[in-house]
Amino acid sequence: MEKVDSPMPHAFSSVHIFICKFGVIMTDIAKFNIGGQRYEVSRSLLESHDTMLAKSASDQWQKDPETEIFIERDGLRFRFVLDYLRDGKVGLPITETTDAFVAEL
Repeated sequence: MEKVDSPMPHAFSSVHIFICKFGVIMTDIAKFNIGGQRYEVSRSLLESHDTMLAKSASDQWQKDPETEIFIERDGLRFRFVLDYLRDGKVGLPITETTDAFVAEL
């Protein structure tokens, strides 16, 4: 993919867009709706792991990069999955069981 910087209307932010092999412009953010909870995740985080989550947001599977990807899982627990992807470890609150977390992976 070719990376292109594009200024946003806000003075302090910019967004990176990517032109994939199909000519579709991919933003650097993937939008997810996990069980009703909305998340925006950097594609670089997703692409750093070989997961179904990364594949679902890839240009091969997602033809329109602005489309929200819906996944029928526990939306509140998904934040721990993102923590695990970012840090390689996760701290669970006492209200979450390890088995429930592993089931989300």
